[in-house]
Amino acid sequence: MLENIINSISNWSEKKIEFVFLKFIFKYLFYAVIFSTIVFYVYLLRTPSTIFTKLFSILLVLLIIFIILSKVVLDFSIFRILNTNIDLDKYLSIIEKGYIDSINKSTQVLPWYTANIVVNFYKGNFSNSLSFIEKLERQRNKKSRNYSYSFSKLYFNALNFIHLNNEDSNNKIRDLQELSIKNNSQRIQIASAIQRLQAISDIVLNKTSNEYFDTMQPQNKLEQITYTYYAALNAQLKGEEASTRELFESIAQENPELFY
Repeated sequence: MLENIINSISNWSEKKIEFVFLKFIFKYLFYAVIFSTIVFYVYLLRTPSTIFTKLFSILLVLLIIFIILSKVVLDFSIFRILNTNIDLDKYLSIIEKGYIDSINKSTQVLPWYTANIVVNFYKGNFSNSLSFIEKLERQRNKKSRNYSYSFSKLYFNALNFIHLNNEDSNNKIRDLQELSIKNNSQRIQIASAIQRLQAISDIVLNKTSNEYFDTMQPQNKLEQITYTYYAALNAQLKGEEASTRELFESIAQENPELFY
């Protein structure tokens, strides 16, 4: 059921998502709950508890849970817009609108910078992607130093350097290796990312064959297109013309904004 809800929301128009989530739920409803909670608390100080007050308390709790769940559902929907629908402009626009409407812009600017890093990379604007990485690095917000933002910054930094044919890309991959980790899940993610970056570096920068993308299974549609692209380049390096043509043709009808 949740999967169907996320799928449905991801196919909504950009304006509908912005109105329902960013305006109605996260602004109007959120402020209404805050105001109601304050008024209700003041009311309880002067009035004994009744069935009405208990029911109203339950209602406020349910509304708070609804707002939190709405944030989770929106995050998954935005992820789907990028990785399944591959609608780069819609993905970026929703995050940008969230940043513009946010009260705490110093925190909300972080996902906006990250979204720009990702979208510019997939559009082939590698230098622009790097410029947003530099902006993210200049942030003094404590949250900008957490694992998620640090990983994205270092991973896409290496990717951009590789596609710009910059010989310093190996040092950028090494920077990711040195990222501080706290659990095994992060260790596995970094190890997988490094293996993927080294394979891309071999194929794109060093022009040497690497079978990584012939064997790995993608987790979503965007990964599938990405893996197919690098597998096609790898087949081209091996002189396999038929396989190269077949692989490139299989992704030729995808989003033309992708640099692949």
